[in-house]
Amino acid sequence: SCPGAVNLAYSMKQMGFEVGLLDLDIYGPSLPELVRLPPNCVTQNEAGRIIPIDYGGVALMSWGYINPGEASTIRAPIANQIVGQLLTGVEWGPLDILIIDSPPGTGDVLLSIAQTLSVDGSVLVTTSNSISLADVNKGLQLFTKVDIEPLLVVRNMASVCCEVCQHEQPIFADAAMEGLTEFLTERSVGLVDLPLDEKLSQAPLSFQPANALLYPFMRNPQHQERS
Repeated sequence: SCPGAVNLAYSMKQMGFEVGLLDLDIYGPSLPELVRLPPNCVTQNEAGRIIPIDYGGVALMSWGYINPGEASTIRAPIANQIVGQLLTGVEWGPLDILIIDSPPGTGDVLLSIAQTLSVDGSVLVTTSNSISLADVNKGLQLFTKVDIEPLLVVRNMASVCCEVCQHEQPIFADAAMEGLTEFLTERSVGLVDLPLDEKLSQAPLSFQPANALLYPFMRNPQHQERS
């Protein structure tokens, strides 16, 4: 979930960490849609390494910033090379945390991450229906095989809050979540519910300076205030 990764990155920045965010979805990069930046904003240093874009204190990089509009024409072998370049060819500088947003599924990208970087843990984002939960189960199995610890499963759009009476209504009635909850409990993996939040769709459609504070952050379910 790239929106979740963006919110997590900026929340951690507000906590005082030096944070980088890498969007590894080559065929459908979402970061340029969520944080719109001017064209031709990616540069290289003298060593030919890619310089991440500093926006609001978070270092950003995505294939969509480097070659906007070209993702759909890339064949798989070239896409794998691009993933390798983004994993090893970006000059991040000193970071406390690098958040990597990977495409859905358990394909080559996740294997490349596991083989290239030392990963501290993974966060899986799902919704409470059987189709999405099947992907989560596959992801948990893959992370176990490559020794990446699952830290948390986030159930996105778990409920919607009535603005009139403040009642939280679950959106999905699929019973498949019951089995996953037991599975996560056995493995001490956390589970967090995030409600549907209409303000997340209100990001500006064109570039805005970071100090304009026009990009929304996810609502904390425990508080009414935003980050």
